[in-house]
Amino acid sequence: CEHQGPLPDGTLDVPTAIAAVEMFTATGGVLMTAAAARTVIDAGVDGGPWRSVALLLEAVALQLSGTVDDVRSLFEAAEFETRGFPAGHAVVLAHLGIDALYEHDAARGNQLVRAALDEVSAAGIGELGHISMVFVGKALADARAGAIEASRQASDHAEHLTATLHTVHARGWIHQHLILADAAIFRGDWSAASRLHREAHGRLHLQPDAVVLHEWAARIARRCMAHEGLGRRLALTPAEQRVLEQLATHRTLAEIGDHLYVSRNTVKTHAVSIYRKLQVSGRGEAVTRAIEWSLLDGTVDDRQRTAVNTR
Repeated sequence: CEHQGPLPDGTLDVPTAIAAVEMFTATGGVLMTAAAARTVIDAGVDGGPWRSVALLLEAVALQLSGTVDDVRSLFEAAEFETRGFPAGHAVVLAHLGIDALYEHDAARGNQLVRAALDEVSAAGIGELGHISMVFVGKALADARAGAIEASRQASDHAEHLTATLHTVHARGWIHQHLILADAAIFRGDWSAASRLHREAHGRLHLQPDAVVLHEWAARIARRCMAHEGLGRRLALTPAEQRVLEQLATHRTLAEIGDHLYVSRNTVKTHAVSIYRKLQVSGRGEAVTRAIEWSLLDGTVDDRQRTAVNTR
């Protein structure tokens, strides 16, 4: 192309415009997406209209590549830059909220997901396909909080919004399906979890360098297979599964109760039932056994597994 200077949409030049297309379509792998996004970012605040979105897409791509240990600062930069752009800002908040939920910070995660939903509602953009991650976050947050029907409805809406996403941004579609599969597991809906995993896995070969997605899918597969083989004998209820997740943290039983909005005695009752079903006598053994049987992610921090107590 012999075009010189800025393009009609304000993009700095043709190379920057090509990079913007590459980061949006994400057809060249996560590292190529990150590199394309960085080109757009480096064009500066006057380099075009896509800088704020580029910050988000770079953060997500690097997160899924597994090459960066902590991308929170990148997401926080994206959160600042997307303020005033409701669709982009809501999606960034959803990503931050989902990450907090996976880090066992339910209070912060729920707050961020709620803020994302409020922004979507205020802007009247709840039917836009590219904000689907917001409803994915709601499905996960509600499932972890025990709001089963609300989680199911949010999951259904997220899938509705992503109906065409696999043809436009396959990696985002896979990513969201895996989060929705986790939400289904929290709800105790193993049929939905297996379906969502199966659909995501069917396109995962298109993302060979998305290491995190491959590891994520493998964990879900192990949990689904473990449930299929052990589910009838173990029969953990959704409430027991939520308590089991919390047993892998530093929280005391009383703190777990506060976190899940139930009494300490209720937590203790669930814990005793979990110990019986897992055939163990204490909290640390329960966490270890649950990881061995793929009922918990093996990514639980070793310090959390050894520091749990029975207070």
